[in-house]
Amino acid sequence: MKQDDLKSRYAIKLISSVAIVLLNGGVQIILPRALSVEEYGYYSYNLNVFTSIVNMANMSVSGAMVSKFSKRNEDRGLLVFYLFFYGIIAVLLNIGVIILFSLNLLQSSFEGQTLFVVLLALEVSILSRFFVDNIGIYDAMAIARFPAVSQIIMRLLIAATVIFGYLLGNINLVFFYITQISVTSLVTAVMLYAALTEQKKRYQQREYRYNIKKYAKEYYIYCRPLIGSSIFSQFTVIFMNWALMKWSGAVQQAQFGAAWQLNTLVTYVFSPYADLMRREFAIVYNKLDLLKHRFLQSMKLVTALTSFIVVFICVEVKNIIEIVYGDKYIGATSITVLIMLYTIFQSWGQIEGSYLYATENTKTNARIIILGQALTVIFVFLFQIPNFIWPKTIGGIGIALNYLLVNIISVETTLFIISRKIGISFLKYNMFQIVLIIFLGGIGIITKLLLEEIWQCATWIQLVLQTISVGIVYTVISLSLICIFPRIIGMSKNDKNTYLKKIIRR
Repeated sequence: MKQDDLKSRYAIKLISSVAIVLLNGGVQIILPRALSVEEYGYYSYNLNVFTSIVNMANMSVSGAMVSKFSKRNEDRGLLVFYLFFYGIIAVLLNIGVIILFSLNLLQSSFEGQTLFVVLLALEVSILSRFFVDNIGIYDAMAIARFPAVSQIIMRLLIAATVIFGYLLGNINLVFFYITQISVTSLVTAVMLYAALTEQKKRYQQREYRYNIKKYAKEYYIYCRPLIGSSIFSQFTVIFMNWALMKWSGAVQQAQFGAAWQLNTLVTYVFSPYADLMRREFAIVYNKLDLLKHRFLQSMKLVTALTSFIVVFICVEVKNIIEIVYGDKYIGATSITVLIMLYTIFQSWGQIEGSYLYATENTKTNARIIILGQALTVIFVFLFQIPNFIWPKTIGGIGIALNYLLVNIISVETTLFIISRKIGISFLKYNMFQIVLIIFLGGIGIITKLLLEEIWQCATWIQLVLQTISVGIVYTVISLSLICIFPRIIGMSKNDKNTYLKKIIRR
């Protein structure tokens, strides 16, 4: 397998992400239409709750594995311990759910669902986390092509099965879960075998007995500051979703789930880059100037890309909701705008997290997590649980506000800490972000108003074509103005000219 430089790896990941977004988009268009609003609410609830439970049980071991393996590709013991740990966690989670369900302790949390459906939802979350960690192994070895192709194949198989099932009229929650489990298991097994084979081939390792205690101690030292904060963090996510389901019902859960799925699609743009930066930060963690340059470069890149997409979604939010989910989810527009604003800060947070993990500054990361989750609990009582301000709560808008406000405070606090540590201007960077959003927002709003004035839509196809047209014009105008004024995205004219010459030469 070929190793690539950072630019090539991100280009590969970005191209594969576009394909994944299209394939996932197809599934997300079908799923809300095939399932009832209540059933889609259960799907969203299960996804959020079990993702948090799996992450809680993981105790940041995945982050430790990627950070340490990036520095020591030759040490197979790091992978062996991770696989041993994850296998035990998977077994314990399944046993725990079965016992709690048999004792009638989970029925109220998963009301309306059988043990079989709940277990399927759990398996999907366990395998999804394992699949992401497999990609992390390849990232640590600077290999991008094989995992990118594998990911596309996996999404293609899931999308094809869902579309085929929908055409036959057999789509339901159980069918979708079984499809995800079958395909993800197969692709993940192939990827893991290929990664271990490649690692052994590169370093010609001899077979020897791994000292589990040695690696357990090493992982423990890394994860110890994060264990408590991580468990608290995931517990609050579960608490948020439980409060939404209990006091606002499955329909509001579905509305929030629809907005969250758009967030998930956007994260395919910046999450791969943030994952790659763990390795890039890790290998220069003791070279301050280079570390500072890479941090600023990566923050400006994700800011520009994420803001560009988010602004378009916010401008065209009603059309996008209707195109993707249909009329049943038109009430999700306000929730979607709030979640999209959250997404911008989420992209910053992921780069900041990669920096803290790569430099093994886990204490700072833990403190920020605790701050964020303490605020989350406060905001659950303020926005999601009936109180004297909102006796009936504000439903999906409440949980969206919770996510947004907590993320702004946590991300800005982390940026302030990192800024002081590496010597960059906190205020200057925030002004860069504000100017960029205003710039893109102005272009998007003007483009939308002009096209809607001359083009009235009467059918779904016309709505799709109008939205695509707004997107094309928005893109052309934005890129043109950025080329004229590259400072908008933090790039000098000389840097822009150099970059364009490299593209032309290729």
